[in-house]
Amino acid sequence: MISHAQANILIAVDGSDQSFEVVRYVGRIIPPGRAGITLLHIAHEIPESFWDTEQDPRPRQDKNWAKSVAAPQRRVIDDFLDRTRQELHELGHQDGLVMALVKKRQAGVARDILKEARQGYQALVLGRRGASQLPDLVFGSVANKLLDRLTDVTLWVVGGSPDPGKVLAAMDASESAIRLVDYVGQVFEKSLPELILFHVIRDFRVTFPDAAHAYSNDDAKELTSLAGEQAKRAAAAMVPLLQQGVKALRDRGGRPEDILAKIITGEPSRSGAIIREARQGGYGTVVLGRKGVSRVAEFPFGRVSHKVIQMADDLAVWVIN
Repeated sequence: MISHAQANILIAVDGSDQSFEVVRYVGRIIPPGRAGITLLHIAHEIPESFWDTEQDPRPRQDKNWAKSVAAPQRRVIDDFLDRTRQELHELGHQDGLVMALVKKRQAGVARDILKEARQGYQALVLGRRGASQLPDLVFGSVANKLLDRLTDVTLWVVGGSPDPGKVLAAMDASESAIRLVDYVGQVFEKSLPELILFHVIRDFRVTFPDAAHAYSNDDAKELTSLAGEQAKRAAAAMVPLLQQGVKALRDRGGRPEDILAKIITGEPSRSGAIIREARQGGYGTVVLGRKGVSRVAEFPFGRVSHKVIQMADDLAVWVIN
């Protein structure tokens, strides 16, 4: 858990424009002095594309390999790290709290990032896409692997250039959602941004869409009435938890007018409703629990969380463990 004094955030970078936007997002959303920020680059001695056809494409007798391929790559990433550190400095982050870490690829990019992320960091941050942007890939391959494997560190996935000014925290009645409020409060401490605790209640009728034609008019009216009553009960059960979350964040210094709660009902899709609310409300950051109320052991990632990340190509999504 994040200490009272400071968080430790690891940002995986590859030198791409998206990586720069990821660093910029972190620098803007985290209050200066609130976090130690580490920029991690896993260095490829061999460009990734070279491995497509050969197990090890390095010429065995070519003494100029390092000079002709590896050294220029290192210069590029060094220039990138200098530029990102300067950006963080201009955003108010002290040089002593920003460091760069370049490591040679060992077990693979995803595994190497995973290993470092487990060394006491409170969040791992990466972009949806990296230097190779193939239109048929929803995520970069590294992001996909980390989503499935990183179950013990909070993951922030950043798409595009999201506005860090407003945060939407998607809540349910699970333990993950309760911890979510505490995590957000600790990240920002007394510099909480405008934030909404958001809960979606699905219309249970969407569970049986193919049976709709079988209902008579009277049956349809009865079903609609039952759906309305169920939504009311679900909302009433959720209100105390949302009130508790709002109070906890206001007690941390959030302004009453900035810390709000909202429940919507009758939605066919929780993930779709979350994305729609974020975009319509101008929330650049969506915060979710890794798993919701329904916990299926075979699935390492919550269904709603996974769907939200798949759709959030222009948002930052935090997945809290």
